[in-house]
Amino acid sequence: MTTVIYGPKGFSVNDLPPGAQENWILWGFNWGDVVEISAHPFSWRDGQDRKLAVTDIMSEAALDGSRRIFFTVKNSGNSILS
Repeated sequence: MTTVIYGPKGFSVNDLPPGAQENWILWGFNWGDVVEISAHPFSWRDGQDRKLAVTDIMSEAALDGSRRIFFTVKNSGNSILS
């Protein structure tokens, strides 16, 4: 499943098991904008460590001037992220 994100906002993964990944798309920014993509840990309710990785980052500028960033978010830890 691909998650589409419009502009600068927070987003979350739901029930992502260890080793699983999601492909995401970010758009809603303009030429010259600085875009940051980061994964922030989430809840520690069950006392387990949590790890997320952002990989495979690719930017695209289309002929119509639109811009998109494609990336993968992977659960690199040993527990389900929810």
